[in-house]
Amino acid sequence: MELYKTHGISVMFVAGAILLVLASLLFLNKIVEINLYETYFIISKKTLATGLAIALFFFALVYLVFSRTGQPLNEKFGWIHFLLTVLGGLILICAPIANSAPGDYQTMRQNMVFLSKLSLISFGVFCLGQVILIINIARFYLQK
Repeated sequence: MELYKTHGISVMFVAGAILLVLASLLFLNKIVEINLYETYFIISKKTLATGLAIALFFFALVYLVFSRTGQPLNEKFGWIHFLLTVLGGLILICAPIANSAPGDYQTMRQNMVFLSKLSLISFGVFCLGQVILIINIARFYLQK
């Protein structure tokens, strides 16, 4: 608790990043297949988890730099940013894996369409979190 009082919301971003790095060890060979306009994007879940962890470390640095100026960013906006960022990333990372077993093409196609929509929704939630960060930073400079 003392650590949170001294460093603020940046502690939550660091803790989330460490947990994602540990979770990425579970996703060694799992992939996410996204179908957009007949183009298939195949991304490793380990790469997604590692990339999100790096982003969380970067956001922790942003909040830490602002807290060192004497006037930290708004904590409520920081929590909203944290929750939307982590939620968007975790939905994508924990999405079910497409069933690539041979056989029923129609079921596989429906599953891929569902996963593509889920991926777009999670990316939208992640981007909404970044908009909250921009609003928080703009609010910080406009209050001066």
